[in-house]
Amino acid sequence: MKITEPETTLILNFCFSKFNVGIWTSREGIKQNVLKKINKNHPDKDKRYLYFKPLHLLWDNRENKLPWKPREYNETNIVLIDDPPKKAILNPKYTAVFPYTYNRDDKKDDGPDGDFCKYLDSLAAADSVKKFIEHNEFEQPPI
Repeated sequence: MKITEPETTLILNFCFSKFNVGIWTSREGIKQNVLKKINKNHPDKDKRYLYFKPLHLLWDNRENKLPWKPREYNETNIVLIDDPPKKAILNPKYTAVFPYTYNRDDKKDDGPDGDFCKYLDSLAAADSVKKFIEHNEFEQPPI
């Protein structure tokens, strides 16, 4: 079930008020076009590819293409949020949270007053993302 535009706006506005927000997707236009061509000719074309989101790429900022200094963001102050835990398997423990896919009929998922935003609000007040997550898992456990 998709999140409606008003619900998305409420949740994003909440996040923007508490955090520096970055969106990392494996569905960018260029990647999709290349993958379509690869998948069309690949012998395993019926199998899906798994994309990982290694946080060290953000932390290290080796090519200085990101608007922060290397290690300015790290395991104490950045969190990956994704619904499939398998995308974070290359990352250190307690650097990601895995909410179940949004369900607009579940009132616990209801925007800024919902369980996830309450969890994020507590996370924003924590001294260390990693320590907070270690003691306060949310919904799906890591792999």
